[in-house]
Amino acid sequence: MQQLSDYVKKDVNAPRAWFDKLKAFLVSIGFALSKSDAFLFVWVADTCRMYVLVYVDDIIIIGNSNIEIDGFVSRLIIEFSLKDMKLLHYFLGIEVVHFNSGGLHLS
Repeated sequence: MQQLSDYVKKDVNAPRAWFDKLKAFLVSIGFALSKSDAFLFVWVADTCRMYVLVYVDDIIIIGNSNIEIDGFVSRLIIEFSLKDMKLLHYFLGIEVVHFNSGGLHLS
């Protein structure tokens, strides 16, 4: 019973452990934790900006340099065996429509 109990405790804590590992990785490569949101990370280098929002097991990445974003996503895939879902279509039940002009519509 002790082994099962330990497993359940580890399993329950797995999401937190994953987030802690992700957080440590992001900080190690230059991201700063937002002061207003514990799950928002910000990276700034010269004129490039990138924002990473983590919600449970979803990661939303936005920024002003596709080259930097693509490089960052490649690092995430290698480090965490993640799958790149490409463009965001839904988040928290909100549909996201992308326009060719670069704009977004949320509904």
